[in-house]
Amino acid sequence: MVVGLNGSALYLGIAAGTALGGLLLPVSVPVALGASAALALLSLLYLTATHRAGTNEPPSGPAPEAVRP
Repeated sequence: MVVGLNGSALYLGIAAGTALGGLLLPVSVPVALGASAALALLSLLYLTATHRAGTNEPPSGPAPEAVRP
């Protein structure tokens, strides 16, 4: 189910970007470039703020075999 939702989110993002680009290009190219740069910057800030370092590392603490009841 997660893979299906991930695919749907990708398609939604592609569709939103295409729609935004299609609406902004006829208005003015500099406006579109500015809006695209602002969106990229906001995305980078979001990723930086929500980044979890070391997600591939095992949890800290003693190894399970070292713990004795």
